[in-house]
Amino acid sequence: MIREEDRLLLEQAATASLDRIRRDGEKAPERLKKLFDYLEENIFDKRLDVNQMKRDCKMRNNSVSIFFGEVTGQPPHAYIVERRVDTAAALLRDSALRIRIITELTGFSGHPIFTRNFKTFYGMTPQAFRVGVKKIFAKAGCWTAGFPSVEELRTVITHGLESEEAKRLTSRIKWHNTLESPLPYATTSQEPQEPFLIREEKTKVEEAWEVLREKQWSDQLEIVRNCQTFSTPAFFHFLRKKSVPEGRDNRQLGVHMAELAVECLEVTERVIGENLFQLRAQGWAWTGNARRLAGDLAGAEAAFSIAEAYLEKLKEETLVHAEYYGLKSTLRLWQGRLDEASSLHDRALPIFRAAGTLRDIAASLIEGAYTYGRAGEDEKSIAYSEEALDLLSGHAEPYLEFAACFNLTNACVKVGAFEKAKELLPRARELRDAAHLGEVSLYFLQWVEARLIDSLGECGSAADRYQAARDGFLKLGQNIHAALVSLDFALYHWKQDSFAQVREITLGIIPLLEAIQFHEEAVAGLKLLKSAIEKDALTHTVLQEVREYLERIRMEPWA
Repeated sequence: MIREEDRLLLEQAATASLDRIRRDGEKAPERLKKLFDYLEENIFDKRLDVNQMKRDCKMRNNSVSIFFGEVTGQPPHAYIVERRVDTAAALLRDSALRIRIITELTGFSGHPIFTRNFKTFYGMTPQAFRVGVKKIFAKAGCWTAGFPSVEELRTVITHGLESEEAKRLTSRIKWHNTLESPLPYATTSQEPQEPFLIREEKTKVEEAWEVLREKQWSDQLEIVRNCQTFSTPAFFHFLRKKSVPEGRDNRQLGVHMAELAVECLEVTERVIGENLFQLRAQGWAWTGNARRLAGDLAGAEAAFSIAEAYLEKLKEETLVHAEYYGLKSTLRLWQGRLDEASSLHDRALPIFRAAGTLRDIAASLIEGAYTYGRAGEDEKSIAYSEEALDLLSGHAEPYLEFAACFNLTNACVKVGAFEKAKELLPRARELRDAAHLGEVSLYFLQWVEARLIDSLGECGSAADRYQAARDGFLKLGQNIHAALVSLDFALYHWKQDSFAQVREITLGIIPLLEAIQFHEEAVAGLKLLKSAIEKDALTHTVLQEVREYLERIRMEPWA
């Protein structure tokens, strides 16, 4: 009979194998995803075989095994066996469980079958592996659960305890155990602090980045997986943080940086257990956000699902939960699911207020202001922006202050508080300069200023600013925002009775909408606009309706 404590040991030992299944499932074509979901749930079930898996997933196509092999590099049966064997090796390394119990826990039907399969993949019997592990730890004079990897141990045992590989590994084990106790969770707004991030690790991070920065994406992945090993999540935090500025001007590069950060956790030695689950959840949440910004909404959903799976392993809510809620809220915002976006933000903010830094709280308030502004709750949006500005006053956070000030200015223009908006604009410009933000923030400022001047009836300068903002967004390939500014520009000309210019500007919007058809709202706006132009029925109301469609999918200027 399997005891509950044995099942808990299995759950910890299975982390790497289940992670592998999730990663393979994520890159699998849609038709195969349910197979990987099924494997994740049933990998250690004795009754599991390939035919049963196909039946339960209602897949009868004989080519399934071929497609599965293209994703994983293995046929289904070998893939299942290797995940079980790797988990068994982790149990042999980290526990004193008898081999009979390990056989049962990992889903093998009997000891002979387990031994034969283990020997196929590891080149030795389970008992020989365990004896070799004990000798390595005895030689190092210490033992640490979860470290080194079973792959490293297999290589060293195969080469012998007197080999150079064995000497290097035992030295690393000794050094590993001179560090402090396992690294606690570092908040999303801070880098790991001393003594956890020791000086040598900082140097290694900088050196690693110098090696990686000029490489191709595939080479970067290969180097991280095979060559760079870190005793703390220092490189993870470095790349995660760097993915934000890199992604502002190059969305795909932002995705690469976030995905590379997640890869770094696979070769981080020091963090185990719940701390590792937190960091993995954080990494996948950031990856989901980067994919959202790149327009890959399906990929964003998949990444957030992986993050959620890790969060479910935690016993209580942490700051990572709050970060996850906040980032997923922005995805729901993009999808026009405003109630869900508001609900997620309302779960995040109390956690940040209770346990986050000043920066965490301010960032959450700014996100909330944007969310509620999009939902039409302007009073709440203004209140959040004002609170964030008060909180940040005197704390040298120009980037966040700009975001709060911009939100507030934009909301004031929207509700007709024009005098207050005029007072805020100079401050927003100063904060943008102090934060050294890119061009996109300049065009957002020109846009909001154009709307303010337009509302005040100062016609000439409004036209100049509309045109500058539109041309700037076009230059950056920001089609949603270029289309929105164009619509405002067309509405401006409508008020001047300049209908020829309205038609000219409107025709220029069509190719912009055709380029962003991954959004349902853009498709709906495109159909409405094309129909109106074809029927010569373009009206002020039509322009406003198209604008409302696009307003649902605009993004914040500081993303």
